[in-house]
Amino acid sequence: MQFILQEVRKNKDITQKQLSEETKLSISYIQKLETGNRKKPSYEVARKLATALGVKTEELFISNGN
Repeated sequence: MQFILQEVRKNKDITQKQLSEETKLSISYIQKLETGNRKKPSYEVARKLATALGVKTEELFISNGN
């Protein structure tokens, strides 16, 4: 399972700053999630991100075929 926050965020034309403000998560945390320097987020954080982006939570993940 791969977390694709950056791809979804860019497709929605939302900046990291806007996403940070909407979710109350720090920009540095969002950057770490997008670069893979942070493990996948908890379900609650993923749900917050998905809501802010206007997508279903599962749309933030893609299967690696495993």
